[in-house]
Amino acid sequence: PANHREAVGIIAQATKQKPELYDNWAFTKLDYYRDPAGLPNLDVLQANIDTQKELGFLKTGFEVKKFADLGVVHEAAARLKSGIARQ
Repeated sequence: PANHREAVGIIAQATKQKPELYDNWAFTKLDYYRDPAGLPNLDVLQANIDTQKELGFLKTGFEVKKFADLGVVHEAAARLKSGIARQ
């Protein structure tokens, strides 16, 4: 919340839209869910891949978890939790 205005400004700049378009919902409870630790939801991503294959957008599917290495995210979360990244 303390950086909401700045975050909305970044989105507006990136999308070349007015900040007012995002101000009421971006990064609030009205926005899409984001894992606090920054982890992707691999089950949902797998469902997206499966649906794309079923609809013919992809010729073959693949197992997302075989190609996902979340080690960097887990390491970053541990550093933030322990305060190492703040030094």
